[in-house]
Amino acid sequence: MNIQPGVTESLSVNCSLASTKMSGFLSFTNLTLYKAIEDSQYIKICSVTSGNVIEDTNAGDSTCKGVINNIGGSYLYVQWLFPNLHMSGQYKCLAVGLSLSWKQVTMTSTATVSGSELSLDTLSEQMRFVQIENAVFQMNIV
Repeated sequence: MNIQPGVTESLSVNCSLASTKMSGFLSFTNLTLYKAIEDSQYIKICSVTSGNVIEDTNAGDSTCKGVINNIGGSYLYVQWLFPNLHMSGQYKCLAVGLSLSWKQVTMTSTATVSGSELSLDTLSEQMRFVQIENAVFQMNIV
């Protein structure tokens, strides 16, 4: 994913897990989304716990939704509208639960979001795209 302020409409991160039977977990206790900051440290963005309680720590003006469902699957979904460059970086999803032997188990997954300044070429390309969309839309109305 590449963020271009003024062009990118939304940034969405979805952490999802299949049912406990498919994942090797006995049960899930929480899903948490983190974002890397300097020196490989992470800050907590949002989490959902086994009581389906959402904790929106550093998500800013995002939408944060999630469900822990040990039978049908669990997810944590975070979306920011019109993201800016400071939202680029590495994101980590952490799942915590119990193994079949009743020991705490964690699973992680990471994704990187890049960002770039809006250039004149990009703006021109976006304007051309909007003009084409409008022309198609107008043809569909007639």
